[in-house]
Amino acid sequence: VQKGSNWVAVKEGDTIQKGAVISTGFKSEAVLKVKESTFKLSPLTRITIEQLASTSTKDETQMYLDSGSVSFNVKKSENKRVGFKVRSPAATASVRGTEGTSCADGTNITRSGLVSVGAPESSSAGVVEGDATTTSTDGKSSPLTPTTDVGGSAGDTPVFAGQSTKVDDMTG
Repeated sequence: VQKGSNWVAVKEGDTIQKGAVISTGFKSEAVLKVKESTFKLSPLTRITIEQLASTSTKDETQMYLDSGSVSFNVKKSENKRVGFKVRSPAATASVRGTEGTSCADGTNITRSGLVSVGAPESSSAGVVEGDATTTSTDGKSSPLTPTTDVGGSAGDTPVFAGQSTKVDDMTG
């Protein structure tokens, strides 16, 4: 984890805060646990934790994937909407109750559930201020992320279990 201009090794059980930059080495990986969800960073991966928020109705995790890949298993929580968004220079993916992998090059693989994939929102990391409170257009909670939550337009691509996609200049 980056602390100022230095890198500090972390060990199992350490707490990572919003805004943390995490980097894995050549033959290393990291597993992050947020509530019941897990995120596995492959070797040579660098992420920034942009948002960790919890309200009475929603848990929200967002990270910026600068390089490498992150596998995720986002677990549903009783009476709460659980969201995970991973942004990279090439694409933005948003999931609810889904298992898969996102790569910094825009490749997304869905092993179960549905992932919405769209164009990148920005080409750099930024910590999200505030909480995870959002209001849907119909006032109801949905287990899926609207594609407008991903890239800002309704033309983004849903990736179903067993599919993979890569967003590039032609499709993104």
